[in-house]
Amino acid sequence: MKNSNTVIKWLAAFVAIAVVLGCGGGGGGASTTGGGGSTGTAPAAGQYLEFLKNGNKVDPLNLAVGDSLVVQYVNYDQFGTRTQLTASGWAVTGSGAGSAVTISGTGTLNVVSQPPGYVNVRGTATVIGQPKTLNQDVRVAPNTSTKVSGRLLGNNTSTGVAGIQLEFVDNAGNVVGAALSDSTGRFTGTVLNSARFLRLKPATVPAAYFAAIKYQTIDYAVTGNSCLLPLPTIVNGLTATFPASIYIPRQADGPPPPPTGCSN
Repeated sequence: MKNSNTVIKWLAAFVAIAVVLGCGGGGGGASTTGGGGSTGTAPAAGQYLEFLKNGNKVDPLNLAVGDSLVVQYVNYDQFGTRTQLTASGWAVTGSGAGSAVTISGTGTLNVVSQPPGYVNVRGTATVIGQPKTLNQDVRVAPNTSTKVSGRLLGNNTSTGVAGIQLEFVDNAGNVVGAALSDSTGRFTGTVLNSARFLRLKPATVPAAYFAAIKYQTIDYAVTGNSCLLPLPTIVNGLTATFPASIYIPRQADGPPPPPTGCSN
């Protein structure tokens, strides 16, 4: 009986730890700062890399040359409480990593010059007794004041989908801007005036969703250069906002139909 009670107590303690440390993936995050506490709007429970400039969280896909940021490995529990975890193994990879973009052993990220494309940031922390490495792309935004904004929701819900990496591309499929959806599903990205379509990075779509888009009853692709969602009219120096929410199909609803928005 004594051994049974010990096992029960051990299992209860393990479940308590698992509840505190949500087991979600990396990317995204909430508009919060500092360690501990619950401020702002929290994302789904899990671990994230968050990028802070002067104490404020910023979109890592809209950085500028000269930026110096602190990268934090954080955990949110199911109550939205934010805890900064001790991270190590900070590294950057990709073209321009270590020259255009650098990171210190304590997670200080510096943008020295414009990298050719994306640079990936990596950090490792202990989660429920095991090392877990998170990765997040960073990108320097175009030197313009033209932007695109919108909101991603789970299909048939009013729930924002966080941590999805969006790309704004021109007619030839060149990436001319990017953004990361926040904890409410909202995004804003700086773009070149040649931006015409929206696509997603499938690897950043949470497991509860399909890598697809539904917008105003039409289904769109998320990769390649055809059947993509057209952007609102781009006006130099202004923000083009999608007039309606963009929906991401849920796994619970079954596979989405093939894209029907193939005018491009």
